[in-house]
Amino acid sequence: MDKVKVIELLIELQSVELANLSEIAEKARSAATSGELKQEGKYDTRAIEEGYLAGAQAKRVAELRSDVDWLSKLLNSTQTSEKVISGSLVTIENDKKRFNYLLTPGSGGQKVDYANEIVTTLSLNSNIAAEMVGLEADDDFEVETPRGLQEFIILEIK
Repeated sequence: MDKVKVIELLIELQSVELANLSEIAEKARSAATSGELKQEGKYDTRAIEEGYLAGAQAKRVAELRSDVDWLSKLLNSTQTSEKVISGSLVTIENDKKRFNYLLTPGSGGQKVDYANEIVTTLSLNSNIAAEMVGLEADDDFEVETPRGLQEFIILEIK
């Protein structure tokens, strides 16, 4: 699997999401600060709710910007490691099912399809990433999941 191509696909995906969400967040901010949302009674909380929504969207925009910046730096990095670290593209297996993860310091859950394989970003804060960090290819590890204790083996690290 070509790590550079995977990172490029993730940057493209997150950049599009960032542009769309930035526009939505700006509209929410404008709505929250406009004079049109005047309180019509003591229990009318529309303006407060709009403010919360605008704040949450602004936070997500900041997270996405940070993720795109980090991916861009990773793309230009020549960092390699035989151990799982932040930025590693890791292929693991569990019960004959393969999973491809790019470990990131930011948010996880973004998926891209590269060469008919799904690669998912995985936050270093997740349980599975925490168990993988520092391990090498052919190492196995266990993670407690909602379905019980699951055992994985690391097949490849890039």
